[in-house]
Amino acid sequence: MSKAGQISQTTIEILIVTGIVILINIFGQYFYDRLDITEDQQFTLASSSRELVSNLPDRVYIKVYISPELPPQLAEQEQKLRDLLDEYRASASNMLSIQFIHPENLGEEELNAINQKGIQELQYRIREDESAQSGLAYMGMEIKYFDSAEVIPVIPNVPSLEYAITSSILKLTVDELPTIGFLIGHGEAGTAGFQTMTDELKNLYSVRDIDLGNGQKVPVDVDTLIIANPTGTFTQRHKYVIDQFVMRGGKLVVMMSGVAPDQMSGQMQMSVNPLESLLTDFGVKINSDLVIDTGYNLSIQTGQQIFGMPLTAPYPLAPQIISSGFDPDAAATRGLSSLGLPYVSSLELLYDKIDDEAEIFELCRTSERSYSHPPPMNLDPSQQFLPPGGESEYGKQLVAVQITGAITSGFADEPVPAYDPAPDAEAGAIPEIDTDEKLTSTELSTIVVIGNGNFVNDDNVRGIPGNAIFFLNLMEVLNLGEQLIDIRTRMVTNRPLDPDLTDADKNALKFWGYGAIPLIVTLYGVTRFYLKGQRKRLLQTMQQAEQNSGRKS
Repeated sequence: MSKAGQISQTTIEILIVTGIVILINIFGQYFYDRLDITEDQQFTLASSSRELVSNLPDRVYIKVYISPELPPQLAEQEQKLRDLLDEYRASASNMLSIQFIHPENLGEEELNAINQKGIQELQYRIREDESAQSGLAYMGMEIKYFDSAEVIPVIPNVPSLEYAITSSILKLTVDELPTIGFLIGHGEAGTAGFQTMTDELKNLYSVRDIDLGNGQKVPVDVDTLIIANPTGTFTQRHKYVIDQFVMRGGKLVVMMSGVAPDQMSGQMQMSVNPLESLLTDFGVKINSDLVIDTGYNLSIQTGQQIFGMPLTAPYPLAPQIISSGFDPDAAATRGLSSLGLPYVSSLELLYDKIDDEAEIFELCRTSERSYSHPPPMNLDPSQQFLPPGGESEYGKQLVAVQITGAITSGFADEPVPAYDPAPDAEAGAIPEIDTDEKLTSTELSTIVVIGNGNFVNDDNVRGIPGNAIFFLNLMEVLNLGEQLIDIRTRMVTNRPLDPDLTDADKNALKFWGYGAIPLIVTLYGVTRFYLKGQRKRLLQTMQQAEQNSGRKS
């Protein structure tokens, strides 16, 4: 080939490549996407986030306050932030405005203003060889809608930035925050007993304690009523007002066990269920038992140590629900890999009390290696756990259920109970009569019953990874829909193996994990290296041939 021909061919190739690059960039302005091969799409904007920002009712402003020169560890966070906001921008309508601001360029008055909003400088340290340097930098965000704003003071401290952004936008743009009430007055701890969860719920809901007093009705603004661990009695009047709350479409969540610890004996004893008649009218019975799961459970400290480290051991009285125990059709358990329910009682569904058209979600079942044990029950973790009647008693136990649909009042054929006597009423005073119309049924409401009342107390939400996620998912399903569930479940990191796996399945996983996959990767690398060498030698041969041909011509 002549030199002029080579130049002409090279020019054409350059023009073609340039044209392709230009076209790719043009299309990239209108069609934005990234390939995310992680199992739960960690680096892709969730569908709920895309749907939310694509249907904003009015303009939302996101202002990112970030210093221009960041240390390497924060520069990486900045790139992730910019990538995430690019995805928001690509999915949003023209109602989303994103602006990056360098606080160092602001005047003193403006700087004081953002500091008052909660956006403060982040202190960082850089280690180089044997020396360390410290500094300050801004990396915060303000999300504003009309006169309301949500602030993320320090972005690197947020476990899930997408969840923080999307939930903030949702909170700002909803017309009214749903109200969640924790019932008190019957031995329940109320919000004080679930402080961690209460603080989390307040990000999206109005949360408060509800005291029915002498039988006043549940306030009309309450959307969901939670009854957790009641120990006192419920008068007929109190049961009636809870029943009427459900009849008007309110959502009821009952979390309690059918047994209670006895401080004297150190055993679990049968406890009186103060809501038994109310729940059975709705179609659910909390059994007076403890579920023991020898197949999959949480571990507890044994009190022994080795080399100064506490020893732990599996505890069958603390069942751990894994993915195979979740209802695949229930939104509340979508994406969950596990949660723990220590000292949980089994539930029984009373189908004759449940409407044929109602949706029943068996939210949680224990493993196949579990059984129900009546009280009294010794809590000693060192004992041998075996079903009293032999292995034939093993089977999955229902421990959490959700029923959504038409519900009939348990007081449909009963007279309306009068108000309970007021605390300051004179002896012999006649209780006030309720003259409001009685509701005998509802076309749509939801009852959730969980056979454990402590699974989201402060200790358990810190120590058991999936419990808080499950509870927050449940509250969202009942009050907001399913908009944040896909994002929240990405934060679950505990992914236990299915205990129902056979030894052959486990050996196969070990083979692929420890042997086959590393071997395949190694062979791929060696083959790629060999082919690359072959290609290089082929190109050298072709170039040599062209040079020889040029000399002859």
